[in-house]
Amino acid sequence: MIKNYFDSLLNQSPRANWTALLRKLFESEASCEYTTEIFLSPKHMRSQRLYDFFHRYITIARHHSDWSFPGFQGATIVELGPGPLMGWGPLAVFDQCEMFIGIEPSFNQKLLEDSRFTDIYLLGVHRDLCALYNQEIAFVEFQKAVEERIAGFKSIESLDENTYVDIMLSNSCLEHIIDLKSTINTLYQRATPGSIFLHCVDFGSHLSKTDPFSAIYSSPPTTKGIDPIMGINFLRPPDILDIFRSAGFIVECIPYYSAPQSTSQKLNSYWSDNYSPEELFLKVGIFVGAKPVV
Repeated sequence: MIKNYFDSLLNQSPRANWTALLRKLFESEASCEYTTEIFLSPKHMRSQRLYDFFHRYITIARHHSDWSFPGFQGATIVELGPGPLMGWGPLAVFDQCEMFIGIEPSFNQKLLEDSRFTDIYLLGVHRDLCALYNQEIAFVEFQKAVEERIAGFKSIESLDENTYVDIMLSNSCLEHIIDLKSTINTLYQRATPGSIFLHCVDFGSHLSKTDPFSAIYSSPPTTKGIDPIMGINFLRPPDILDIFRSAGFIVECIPYYSAPQSTSQKLNSYWSDNYSPEELFLKVGIFVGAKPVV
């Protein structure tokens, strides 16, 4: 496994390696890239990104499932791991949500108060959404709504005990949660009957784009919790389905895309004994479902 780590590092750019190192040292990308890196980052500052990802996932889900998304209007939303700029929050606010709650361990309110958040990022989001939704909403009104309706917390336990949610979301987050079972149980307790969810999960090692499962399948997972280099919990699609179902949710996994087995590593028997090839080489899956109405 160590050899695969080094092989994956050689396939990445120096900047990617440095960013990964900082992420491990400081525990989160946002905490070590505050201000300068965040607002200079093409990834974080691409205003089309939130609409892009969300509606891509919705479209894929509709192709393969009866699950449907009713819209954000009037709903209370929680997103796990939205990132430093509160992920799908601005999109939900534009679509007239009641409240958007971001659970982000690296949450820093100062980022949302920085003029570059409003004058560059939020303005770009506003322009795109006005055109996409064919609606003319004054930017000052949108900015005020974002300030009033988006709230960030460092942990789900920090939520007020009387807070209940109608929509639960995440994008490449569940694979990084140490005690996912506890988190999903908490979400179930906070979810209103009939509430819905969409979680996109990246099952790769997050080390190499050309070899997405690098360093995962050459040996069994040796420790519980999060791998210190890959930052993932090693849960595969059936494991996540079981966690949601045991909490009480109705859930299905919709394949986004798979990646072939790499010839650079031998598949350890632990993985082949416990999972099918389809389960092992699903690179990205979209988990959708609902809390039953009793």
